[in-house]
Amino acid sequence: MKLTKREKILLVILGLCAVLALLYYAVITPQLSMVSKLEGKAQEYSQTLESIKSKASTENPVFKEYKILNAKAQGFMQGYYPSIIQESILIMLDSKIKESGIEVSTISFTEPAWVQLSQSKEEQPQQSNELKELAEQITGEAKAAPAAQNKESKENVLSTVENMTVSIAFQGTYNQFYSFLKAVEQENRSIVVSSVKLASNGSTAIEGEIILDFYAIPKPFEQDDEYLKWSIDGDYGKINPFGYIPGLRPSTASDGKEEQGSRDLVMRDFFITIRPITSDLPSVTMGKFDDKERTTYLYADNTGYEDVELQVLQDGDKYYYGYRTKDYSYPAGYSKDLIEFVPIGEELQVLVISTERNKEKDLNGVSLTVLNKTKQPLKLFVRDDDEGMPRLKINKLAGDVSIVKE
Repeated sequence: MKLTKREKILLVILGLCAVLALLYYAVITPQLSMVSKLEGKAQEYSQTLESIKSKASTENPVFKEYKILNAKAQGFMQGYYPSIIQESILIMLDSKIKESGIEVSTISFTEPAWVQLSQSKEEQPQQSNELKELAEQITGEAKAAPAAQNKESKENVLSTVENMTVSIAFQGTYNQFYSFLKAVEQENRSIVVSSVKLASNGSTAIEGEIILDFYAIPKPFEQDDEYLKWSIDGDYGKINPFGYIPGLRPSTASDGKEEQGSRDLVMRDFFITIRPITSDLPSVTMGKFDDKERTTYLYADNTGYEDVELQVLQDGDKYYYGYRTKDYSYPAGYSKDLIEFVPIGEELQVLVISTERNKEKDLNGVSLTVLNKTKQPLKLFVRDDDEGMPRLKINKLAGDVSIVKE
């Protein structure tokens, strides 16, 4: 049978359609299906990525709460040693003995041991501490976990601290003895005077024994660099260990004012610190100067400028203060109930410690309002602020307020 030209053209067209149909259903359709699935996965991954970015953002309330809780934890644990180091404690005691002028005949130390605060030390076996294990895990020094203990044992472990007892036999005057106790108290550490024995040794001289208990809690963060650092280099010691032992003192000493600034030796009424948002601590901390318990401290964490207001007022011969951030205030009833205080001098002083910016996206700071409703002048001493883009921005100054750059 002979096909006509028209029929041949139709057959060629039919063959091409068949080939195209085969290519579509056998090749293109699976590829389109795969592309659709990949687009779905890409969208899903994109949503997951956005969720992760949102959680990792410094704007996440979890990060703000963490920084504030971290700062409060550091404040709570500041008074405790991170560990018992006999050498560092001996150096500290040596400096206090020299300052007071008492003559010490003997100093004896007990070995550091873990004790429970609720019971006497004689009843306590040496045991591990859960906080110590947590600190070791965070610092990467964790060891193999011990066998599981019962619930009662675990509760006992949580109340343990590291302890060392120091017994000092001395001679001197009562004023020298009092000066020594005062110097130990000003360490602002967990040192307990557990026993004092005094006896007259002449008209003005006394002799006796002081027993000091030192307590330490392992800390999951760095806080005691000066205590942990051994700053005495070179050869030292004596050929005759029973001869006179000259006092040793480290080259630097912590003044206990991390928040107010280590080089500040002048008392102020209040302070404000401004840190980068990348800091492990809140970007804003403020409080009463030299508040050892940090009960007056207020914290805030903001990637932008945090609104801060400080108010000081006078009622007769009494002075009151209060301050607030966007979310918190001290006292809680800031608008009605302020806290009474005694100014340090004839003028009110506020120390503002800032830091230079470390990158282009470092944009946080403080927008400060100061309301001075007293007859005394108020001075803002600003330290270490960024010159190009200051972190401290003055929103409003009411009353006699002046700014001094240090």
